[in-house]
Amino acid sequence: MALAGQRRPFGWLAPGAFALVTVLLLSACASSAYTYVTSASTHAYFRVPGDWTMYNKQQLLVASGLKNSPATEKGFPFLIGYDSAPTPSVRHVIGGIATAPVVLAEVRTLSAVDRDQASLALLRNSVYQVDQLLQADEAEILSDRDITLSNGVHGSQLVFNVAIGGTFGVLEGNQILTVNQTGLLDPSTNRMYVFIVRCGSDAYSHNRTVIDQIVRSFTVKET
Repeated sequence: MALAGQRRPFGWLAPGAFALVTVLLLSACASSAYTYVTSASTHAYFRVPGDWTMYNKQQLLVASGLKNSPATEKGFPFLIGYDSAPTPSVRHVIGGIATAPVVLAEVRTLSAVDRDQASLALLRNSVYQVDQLLQADEAEILSDRDITLSNGVHGSQLVFNVAIGGTFGVLEGNQILTVNQTGLLDPSTNRMYVFIVRCGSDAYSHNRTVIDQIVRSFTVKET
C-alpha cells in the first residue's frame, strides 16, 4: 500500500497482455514536431513534444525495482513515460519533484477485487493517496471534472497540489508538486487508464499551455 504523499509502485498485481506500442514522430519543423503515442492493444492515444525523452515499460519497471515481478509485468498492458528536462532521468518520471514536466501513462489490468471496488475514489487514489493527503491538509484540489466518452469509457480529471514537506505553511525549502491526473475505466471495468502530467508548481505554471495540450490529447478510442 502506498503511503500518503508517496506514489504507488505501479499498482496492482493482476494478469494482462503485453501491449503493442507505436510511437510516431511527426516530421514537421522542430518547433512544432510531436511524438504521437498509441497502444494498439488498449486503444490509448496521446501526444507529447517531439524532443521529450521516452522511457519504456521495462525501463520504468527496472527503475521502480519491479523488474523481477512477473505479476507486475503482466499487470501493465501499457506503460510509458516522458521527461522534458534538459538532463532527463527516469527518476524524474517515477517520483520526487520534477523541475520540468514529466508524463506517466499506464493501463492496468484490474483484479477481481479491484473490479468490485471500481469507482471515482479508486481512480482518484490510484497513484497518490489523495483522500488521505486532503484529510491531513497536505494536498489541495485545484480542479475536478467527470469524463464520459462516447464508447462508455468514463472517469475523471483531477488537478491538485501536494505539499512534499507535509504542509502548505511558509517554510524554508517547502516544495509544492502540481499533478494533472486523468483516470478512466473501460465499460467492463477490466482496465484502468491513468495519465499523469506533473512537476513542481512553478514549472507547472510556466509550462501550463503545453501541459494542457498534452492532457487534452489523451483519449481512449473506440475499438
